[in-house]
Amino acid sequence: MHPSNELHQAINRIGGEFQAFKQRYDERLSSLDQLLDRYDARLKAAELQAIGFGGHSSGGGNPANARKSLELFAGYLRDPKSQARPDDWMALASPEYQHQVKAMSIGSAADGGVAVPEAIETDIKRRAADLNPLRELCRVVPVTTAPSSYKVPASRGGTASGWVGESGSRAETATPALALPSFPDGEVYATPKLSNWSIDDIPGLQNFIATEVGEAFGNQEAAAFLSGNGSNRPLGIFGNAPVATDDDASPQRAAFTLEYLPIAVGSSPATKINPDNVIELQYLLKAGYWPRATWIANRRTLSALRRLKDTTGQYLWQAPLATGQAPTLLGLPIRVCDAMASPAANALVLLLADFQSLYTILERPTRLIVDQVTSKGQTLLYFSKRVSGHVVDDHAGKVGKVSAS
Repeated sequence: MHPSNELHQAINRIGGEFQAFKQRYDERLSSLDQLLDRYDARLKAAELQAIGFGGHSSGGGNPANARKSLELFAGYLRDPKSQARPDDWMALASPEYQHQVKAMSIGSAADGGVAVPEAIETDIKRRAADLNPLRELCRVVPVTTAPSSYKVPASRGGTASGWVGESGSRAETATPALALPSFPDGEVYATPKLSNWSIDDIPGLQNFIATEVGEAFGNQEAAAFLSGNGSNRPLGIFGNAPVATDDDASPQRAAFTLEYLPIAVGSSPATKINPDNVIELQYLLKAGYWPRATWIANRRTLSALRRLKDTTGQYLWQAPLATGQAPTLLGLPIRVCDAMASPAANALVLLLADFQSLYTILERPTRLIVDQVTSKGQTLLYFSKRVSGHVVDDHAGKVGKVSAS
């Protein structure tokens, strides 16, 4: 073989070996990067655990900022007249959170309260969501103005179209009918009371606050998002009583009013929910909403649903396939919401919806007034948050109702 050919083959072989080596090196480097990312995340979580927040941070994910923010806030709780100022801990928050509170006074209790640190706000929301799955399922919009000034037009349908050739005339088609949700103004509040000594002595004070306030807010919000009448609270999903009029009926049902279907008869229907009617309820929801659709019901209704079978003897309810997943009803996820009604005559017991399309929640940041005067030796922590909500697309949800006996 000619020497030049041997040299050429040797170069190709070395080049191939180098490429294989580089590929293995890149793969190991990528694995190392992933390992370092996981280590960094765990390190941050550990730092936050040490100050009482299981993985939630403020300051755009900066543990040092979270720690300093909470230290300033703790000093303020012990003595509202101390040098700890709200704008000091707000300066450590992420830009997004600062933007949310820019329209809210954070100067002093006399001005209407102070904004709580971002880490506490995050933990309160998490605790509220544990009791209120609607906060997780629905669209949540942070606002900096009054909810009543928030405008989002909702289409009621009616847009027309047609066919035409290349040179044919294009006649004007019908325009959609629009409705404008009117978001009510109101606020949810909680007033836990602590002894002044406990504020000094409790190491997990922030966790106590998040637990107490989050649970109080979660229970109140769940009820309001479902059945609120719009008076100083959200107008709930059932705020306008659902009717039997379907989506394509003419005349249309009233705006922001859902359609219901009877799924059981009798005042004690725990064993009488009709599986065929549950299937029919699912198919009342247009297919375009199915990819994000979820069922919600309370535990008593779920107990009855779990026993339902189709005509072949198969259960409509199916256990989750993996840890952390929701069980399914007719192939769509189902969640527990204790604020839903239990089976009884005329009760709305089962809701299937694309909640992101169905309902919008508006909220402003949580604020706090510290009262050390009303009750000697005690500190009242008055937490409040302006929260609103309204149905936006009433075609995006269907309700199962128990008929009167």
